[in-house]
Amino acid sequence: IELDILWPLGNGYNLTWIPDTAILIGGGVGVPPMYGLAKKLVEEGRMPRIILGFREKNQVFYDEEFRKLGLQVTVYTEDGSYGERGFVTNGFDQAEYVCACGPERMLEAIYRKAQDGQYSFEARMACGFGGCMGCSCETLVGNKRICKEGPVLVHKELLWK
Repeated sequence: IELDILWPLGNGYNLTWIPDTAILIGGGVGVPPMYGLAKKLVEEGRMPRIILGFREKNQVFYDEEFRKLGLQVTVYTEDGSYGERGFVTNGFDQAEYVCACGPERMLEAIYRKAQDGQYSFEARMACGFGGCMGCSCETLVGNKRICKEGPVLVHKELLWK
């Protein structure tokens, strides 16, 4: 068996921009990237707050892994079957800085309540090199390709219609 992997693509989180007061927010498949980021921040002696979001209890995962890192974790399920009932945006009124990964609707809702941050976008990446423009999104500084300039984009460049 032979496996060809095209990796890594794009740019990740810039750790030097993340303040100690940051909130890390993951939704669904966006939870594992937040775990990797949290581990790195904990290794540096930082203790970010964690907010995780899922539709229902049987989809919840990694919450205990975050707790094993000694982090404060709040889990939201849309139906209230585990943790708090609601959405990740119920976990804060306003945030100075967030790092978030998850569905685009979730990222937009977080963006509207945060002052600054970094957002990892989920997108189908057809070519992986930025040539096909299939994963591009409009920003305040022009189109950005999720596979090339992303998947992590910064707060000040995002444009929500």
